[in-house]
Amino acid sequence: MENTAIRLDGDIVNEQKNPLFELGLKYPTLLGKLWGNLSSLELTIRIYIARVEGIEEQSPQLEKMKVGEVVNKHPLVWCGINNSFSEVIDYFNRLVTITKRIDKEKVLKLRNTLAHSRIFSLNKQSPFIMMGFVKSDKGIIINYKQIMNQKWFDENIKWTGNEVERISGLYNSKVINRKEDL
Repeated sequence: MENTAIRLDGDIVNEQKNPLFELGLKYPTLLGKLWGNLSSLELTIRIYIARVEGIEEQSPQLEKMKVGEVVNKHPLVWCGINNSFSEVIDYFNRLVTITKRIDKEKVLKLRNTLAHSRIFSLNKQSPFIMMGFVKSDKGIIINYKQIMNQKWFDENIKWTGNEVERISGLYNSKVINRKEDL
């Protein structure tokens, strides 16, 4: 039973060395890593902004936070802006030198597509496909399509993880432009 799995539809499958089957077993973990990196990236950017603005000088103690706690000035929620991830990235990009900026279009395309698209596999032998849709005056159109293979996951997990580490490294570097320097 080493290559046996139960799919979400309850069907038991047994495949021998099928790369799509192997990816299917790892898919929840890969998707979780990618989503975790994107969430960490947003929090890291918010913490950076809070430090530049003088709101938060130390890393937030997330494990000590409690349900019902007021967090108006916490970097999780506060940036002096309307709190959309797009605005957070714009704010960050204004604070850093051009070479340290986040690729806003790339981050938002990945994050928004994961958050708002349809992800499916047509059958046990098919890879997962992610498709995004938008309304237009012609009707609903596909605005994004991606086959979610191992290479795609590896590249995006690595890139988002590197961005989190890069921005974390900016905390104590000389690239911080304090508000009064802007």
